[in-house]
Amino acid sequence: MLRNPMCKASDNTVEISEFEKEAWSTVERIRPMGVYFQESQWFMDTMLRRFDPRALHAVKPSVVALGDDLPGELLLAFAENPFYVLGGSLGAAHWAEGVTPRDTDPVSRSSLGMLQNPEFDLAENALIVTAASSDSRRKLAAMLADAGRQVAVLDVPPSRQDPSAVSKYTAQLRRLVEMMERHTGVRLTYQRLREACIAAADARRELRLFLKITLGLEQVLSAPLRMLIVQSLYAADNIMEWKWKLARLNNAIRGFKDRCYMPDDGYPRVMVLGSPVLFPNYKLPFLIENAHMHVGLAVDPASVPASLPMEAPGRFGTVNGLLEEIAGRQLRRDMSAAYTSNDVLLRNTGELLEYSMIEGVVFHVLKGQIEYDFELPRLERIAESLNVPVFRLETDYQYQDVEQLRIRMEAFSEVLAQRRYGNVRRAR
Repeated sequence: MLRNPMCKASDNTVEISEFEKEAWSTVERIRPMGVYFQESQWFMDTMLRRFDPRALHAVKPSVVALGDDLPGELLLAFAENPFYVLGGSLGAAHWAEGVTPRDTDPVSRSSLGMLQNPEFDLAENALIVTAASSDSRRKLAAMLADAGRQVAVLDVPPSRQDPSAVSKYTAQLRRLVEMMERHTGVRLTYQRLREACIAAADARRELRLFLKITLGLEQVLSAPLRMLIVQSLYAADNIMEWKWKLARLNNAIRGFKDRCYMPDDGYPRVMVLGSPVLFPNYKLPFLIENAHMHVGLAVDPASVPASLPMEAPGRFGTVNGLLEEIAGRQLRRDMSAAYTSNDVLLRNTGELLEYSMIEGVVFHVLKGQIEYDFELPRLERIAESLNVPVFRLETDYQYQDVEQLRIRMEAFSEVLAQRRYGNVRRAR
């Protein structure tokens, strides 16, 4: 039973940390949005457990994934429940303030705080696996190694156009396999890797269905709740249980759509791009909804790659052959900031803008994550060609700028509303 630290504490209750309060505060804002679907409660509880220091103190993972830009099927082959550290907590970021530079981006600072803090030790017996997808990530890996942690860094080819990119990345996966075999004592066989690929493909297939059937249901399944459900994939203790729970929710959503008609409330739908929006810091989607807009789509490294197709492999083959297949698929679907030209992000964004009835783009940049800003001019050109306005918003995990951002967000909402009104008048 999860306790609620937002309730008034009794005299004998231990003090609740900012780290735990932040997660509960976000879920308490989201919870009323899930009243139509009781099945969504399980996903909220799953996320809250990842921010319960008492539960985390008891967790002793063998593999910790730093970031979401790793081949999940490979991690699953060595650990039934690899522990993902994504870096969305302001409370965890505060734990790392004394050991990181002032201008460190909040995702990196939060990730380091999750792995080095006075409350719990996730990496005590773990191999920390990360992709060298940014300079900050490389620095984090070096800091953790200097602190005596076991770290495996996966180098990412900077250009997908390089003819040898797949072979180079496959070689990195083989090196990672050797390190995980030594650390976990598990020998990677073709059958073990194939079963992990099937489990990952099944989960992604269910997630693709969820993203498809929830389009246009923002009034009963809000953007913050949808984001939480998507990101709970990285917080679940068992991927098959997560898939089964999502299948139940999908069935409930389809039943609701069959029974009920939801009229358009007139709010413009926007796409969120740029820096990932990570639980529990949902400041951005809350601001968008408060400004009378809906987040129709969120295109970031935390959500879309998990939903892209990956079919289960064939029955016969070799470990090396399957690793090469995984490498190729990962390079084709990865939209992180690791690449000199993020063609996957640009192509997916263009297609989504053209076919998803999106009326505006909110380009989200976290302070210190300048690598995302490099993509902005090309994305603006794509959006301009489709007559979709773009609004760039820079922020961090602090909340002091909420009022200023609210005013700017409302102004952008008014622009979209006026454009919609103008289009309606011209249509007449």
